[in-house]
Amino acid sequence: MVYTITTSPGDVDTYFVDAGLDDITPAAGGRVMVRARLMKNGMRLGGMPTEVTWMQEGELQVCRFLPIYRSGCAIEVRDFTPGVFVPVTVTMLFNDMVFVGHSGFTPE
Repeated sequence: MVYTITTSPGDVDTYFVDAGLDDITPAAGGRVMVRARLMKNGMRLGGMPTEVTWMQEGELQVCRFLPIYRSGCAIEVRDFTPGVFVPVTVTMLFNDMVFVGHSGFTPE
């Protein structure tokens, strides 16, 4: 989702959450790394609080981190049904604004 925000002097900024996963078809027993970043007008912003959520074994899982360097959330690929898409939601906070992005993976 692209967010368009007009600032007080009339400038328009666009924001996009890149909810990057390193493997969208992981094997059972592997893991998926989620490395999110917030883009503003095509430039990467970093260091803002980030939350990644997904369902696993019928329970909501939550991972929180600051996206600096190569930090991210590791999702262990276990107890997922092979061939069933697992949605992943990334929520980022920046300047008192909340931005949300979506991605996911399908275990093999």
